[in-house]
Amino acid sequence: MIMPFGKHRGEQVADLEIGYLQWLRDNVKLWGALSDEVEKSLAQTTTTEVVDDAEIEMIVVGDWPQ
Repeated sequence: MIMPFGKHRGEQVADLEIGYLQWLRDNVKLWGALSDEVEKSLAQTTTTEVVDDAEIEMIVVGDWPQ
């Protein structure tokens, strides 16, 4: 399905970044086929683990188990 509006107008919904799809779902009143396509695209994306600042700091500092 083609995105019908916004900065990604004319692009395939399935090709949009997960962050934009999440923002769209959370901030725009979607309905019908577009709502279904956004949810389908989100469900098909690879789940990424959210890390907090402490984990990021550990990675940057290099405090990995030996």
